[in-house]
Amino acid sequence: MTDDPLQDGETIQRRLADLERENEALRRRLAKPGRDARNASRSAGAGAEQHQDMLTTSRLETTAAIEEIRRAREAEERLRLIMESATEYAIFTMDWARRLTSWNAGAQRLFGYGEAEILGQPGDILFTPEDREQGVPQAEVEKAFAEGRATNDRWHMRKDGTRFWGSGLVMLLRDPGSGTLKIMRDTTERQRGIEKQRLLIGELNHRVKNILMNVQSLTSLTLRNSDTLDAFVTALHGRLNAIARAHDLLTSTVWEGADMVDIARAALAPWIADGHISLSGPPVHLQAQRVLPMSMALHELATNALKHGALSVPGGRVALNWRHGSAVEVEWQESGGPPVSPPTRQGFGSRVLNRALAAELDGAIDLRFEPTGVTCLIRFDLGATPPARFRGVEE
Repeated sequence: MTDDPLQDGETIQRRLADLERENEALRRRLAKPGRDARNASRSAGAGAEQHQDMLTTSRLETTAAIEEIRRAREAEERLRLIMESATEYAIFTMDWARRLTSWNAGAQRLFGYGEAEILGQPGDILFTPEDREQGVPQAEVEKAFAEGRATNDRWHMRKDGTRFWGSGLVMLLRDPGSGTLKIMRDTTERQRGIEKQRLLIGELNHRVKNILMNVQSLTSLTLRNSDTLDAFVTALHGRLNAIARAHDLLTSTVWEGADMVDIARAALAPWIADGHISLSGPPVHLQAQRVLPMSMALHELATNALKHGALSVPGGRVALNWRHGSAVEVEWQESGGPPVSPPTRQGFGSRVLNRALAAELDGAIDLRFEPTGVTCLIRFDLGATPPARFRGVEE
């Protein structure tokens, strides 16, 4: 018998044909007359029975061999179809020297190497240079040998030099001397999502602490600058709502900043709706760190206008304009309100604008109390990186 079940089947078929011919020869001898016919008949009959038994056994063996060949071919075809259909998964094998010994269509799609060019190559080329330097390929195989399997979650290299995050398993082949089987797929987008989520959680923790510091600072300073308890409650409520609206904006953009028009609409919604404040300006996107200070600046300007300026009378108006050239300029211009004179002392809103928010925006704020109405010009470089948090105001 050979290792090839097909050749074994052909050998059995030839032997079966020989036995059939011998059996036919015996039958012909029995048919000839002669004085020793009776003895010959008994002898030939016994031989025929032996041959018939051998034929029966041979037929059974042949049938079993043919069935085995059929099952082997079906299994091989199923395996081929599975390997060709699993295009989303890279499936390949390596010997114990970590040389690649098989390579499916999914591996070619994922890594970019054709089967002919990759077979016999070291599997280490699929790892990043830094992982190769740290001995990760060898450690992975050693773990699979010791434990039967090893997880594979790391960056990998394509033929063109680009990287992707691959996730999968390394397992031992059934024949201990054959090597390992690796199955993996591209999970780059999921990994990027995990990394982004990790950064966002860290940023959120940082910002929650800052919010608590801001609330503490605002509460203390609002109380210090309020003449009555009702005035304190009203002012604090408005400032906390301004912070909340700014954070709603940031949450809706996953902390990737916000457009100037959206910041203005969120901070000034009641007065925009009744026509007392108009907005004008090109699309300008502010970084996340600038959204809160800009919202607070607009809130303080509106609060002052509501108490003493254009928003305190029915005919008063505010024009909020912004432009973007070498720097971003946001201009607040009041008109139609009562006559304006410079305040005798600097209130909370003025301190917020002139000190804290100017620093937080990393720019300059020019606040003027003109007789015709308050004007405020906020100017900052959009490319500059502002401080990381809103610090509030200190006396």
